[in-house]
Amino acid sequence: MDELYRLQVTIAADPAAVYHALTSADALATWFAEYAAVDLAARRYDFWGRYTPATPDRAQGHHAILAAEQDRLLRFTWPLDGAPTEVEYRLHPREGATILTVTHTGCGRDTSAPCAPEDFWFLALENLRRHVEGRVVHTRFDFHTLNSTGDIRHTIEIDAPADVVFAKLVEPVELNRWIAHNAAVEPHVGGTFDLGWGEGIAATIREIDPPHKLVYSLASSQVITWTLEGSGGKTRLLIVHSGFAPNTVPGERLGWLNFLTWIGSMAEVGPAWQSPLCLVNKAYPTFYSRSLNDRQSELLPV
Repeated sequence: MDELYRLQVTIAADPAAVYHALTSADALATWFAEYAAVDLAARRYDFWGRYTPATPDRAQGHHAILAAEQDRLLRFTWPLDGAPTEVEYRLHPREGATILTVTHTGCGRDTSAPCAPEDFWFLALENLRRHVEGRVVHTRFDFHTLNSTGDIRHTIEIDAPADVVFAKLVEPVELNRWIAHNAAVEPHVGGTFDLGWGEGIAATIREIDPPHKLVYSLASSQVITWTLEGSGGKTRLLIVHSGFAPNTVPGERLGWLNFLTWIGSMAEVGPAWQSPLCLVNKAYPTFYSRSLNDRQSELLPV
């Protein structure tokens, strides 16, 4: 368990506001954990509950602060499945904003395991950014459902019209911002829906009704259905990923919820929004490290 994950996100706020969100128990209970109790003087950084992996109750949610520098640095322990992992937040002021880097050492390679470092951290950091920038944190992942079988179903409400949200699902330039790498879409029934993930992985559009519905099927016979309900300038977005074999635990459950959050932020913020960055151990290439490779130069040095 010696993998290193380093993530980076830019937040439109000063370091003091970001540091407060990282160290206030009330703030943590809004964007990170179900419950939190922080005492910097006593070097305690406790969080527990449904929304953080391997912390089902307070007894397993005790974490020791290893280092803390006001508005600059926070480092704490996080035991995960018996492994002594550590998390470090570093805050870097940049032209009226803050670049936050997160380093998590000791996590395992299997992203479907309880640690789930990439998808968990991507969702948490986007929720942190939404909280600090004054937008609603509309969803968090319930780790009690991580090993659930059956279809994946997630829904969020986005503060943007349905046509704006629908564009994020079908326009290649928009798909490349959150899920795809050189996307190619033929927007008609029978058309190709290719996210650029490699040969033989492209999907086929089964139904398309802008801006209300999009359905496409994968070669594996799995089906992904997007349904949009617009009202009053807002959109309720539902995804259903179906077609799994009986008693299968879908590994995509957490990842899809993260992607929904990214879609919501893209639609609400506009072209200025960029996904967080992730650098992992080079011996362990992943979807995120490949698809975001063209932005790796933006990562700050350790």
